[in-house]
Amino acid sequence: MSQLMNIFIYMVVGYFFILIITQYIAIKNSERFIDSQLNFEPRVLQKQVVCHNRRKLVLIIPVLEEENVVERTIQHFKNILNKEIILKIIFVTTEKEGYPEKNATFQKINPHVNENIFIEHYPHKDGNKADQINYVVIKYADNKEYDNISTYYGIFDADSLPDIRGFEYLLTDNSDDVIYQMFSVYSTNCKNLNLFNKASAVFQTRWTMSYELSAAIENYINKKVSHFSYTIGHGLFVRKDYMEKNPFSSGILAEDILFGYTAISKGICIKPIPFFDYCSSSSSLSVHIQQSARWYAGDLFSLLKVMKHSIKNRDIKYITLQLKRLFHIFQWSFGSLIISLVIVLSLSNQKIWNLIMVFITMFLYIFLIHAPIIKRFFKSEDISINIYIALVFKSFVNCAGPLYSNWVMISGMLGYSKELSFKTPKS
Repeated sequence: MSQLMNIFIYMVVGYFFILIITQYIAIKNSERFIDSQLNFEPRVLQKQVVCHNRRKLVLIIPVLEEENVVERTIQHFKNILNKEIILKIIFVTTEKEGYPEKNATFQKINPHVNENIFIEHYPHKDGNKADQINYVVIKYADNKEYDNISTYYGIFDADSLPDIRGFEYLLTDNSDDVIYQMFSVYSTNCKNLNLFNKASAVFQTRWTMSYELSAAIENYINKKVSHFSYTIGHGLFVRKDYMEKNPFSSGILAEDILFGYTAISKGICIKPIPFFDYCSSSSSLSVHIQQSARWYAGDLFSLLKVMKHSIKNRDIKYITLQLKRLFHIFQWSFGSLIISLVIVLSLSNQKIWNLIMVFITMFLYIFLIHAPIIKRFFKSEDISINIYIALVFKSFVNCAGPLYSNWVMISGMLGYSKELSFKTPKS
């Protein structure tokens, strides 16, 4: 039994050590991609580019009870417009928040409406973010002003503060790729967060660099699907003709993840934008748990849905990639529990060498792959060495949301269900 236990511990520690090195390499690849564009300058004036390429950007920003943050977002986009970046910005309010005259978010946006900033009101009380986006896409389908292959819809959240260079990059890019993604840095409210939630912001941004951006880079550069990656519902740009034929699925937990999985199942590689959409992070532990529970369930159900289609078509390549992704999703749910089990087994059997191996691996996980993120994205924030202690705690409780999600799903099958849909408060 002792020998089997040692083999189990060595396998777990060895796997997580390889995972850490892999993520470190992925972060470095992401950094090289970003740094290659540090001196990016638009090749010609933006107005000339739009006339020459006929590329137009229509931004869709669905809003629901966003009166606390939306004015900051509007001012940010006004600053971008003042730099002669040509955008059409559409805020989509919803009847769920009330009629326009009683809609607090609508009233915050309305004074800013002009030739570049518009409001469309989704006229139904049911539906979600996907329905608000689809409503605008359908409404503009026959609009001759935007009826060309170089029109892109850009999807953003009410707390999005995207880098202006991302729009310059899109407007001067000569390719006609179907989907672009501006990835996320969760830093805009960092000064207002407690230590744990600052650690969560660092942790989420590390995932951006170690998986989301890195996977997109590898897929796009190699022009083949090596990672079964997803899209993110803010900082997402989709060519108009594709968006009209492939609307977001409504009534699900993660319409953006399913949208990305469906696209990649068609062999569409997302083109990464080397600039970021800066947004906020969750402001409390309970919000963090609920948010990650929804992400986990949405990711899992979206993946199972496309897997069903791949199995039906006997597509071995995609089934293999999907199983790999499924393993990563379950690792999110059970990884920290397995590490905790290894620590308990080592302590109970007084295996000091095993404990040393575990703690070295944990040290590398906390410092090796998070230090570059703090240095690049959070250097100007009020962050002390204590952030690494908070990252230890964050790493162990990262399974809380997925485990809660698993419990809700299992209890639902047993006759008791609880809603996993949860709107993350913006700050």
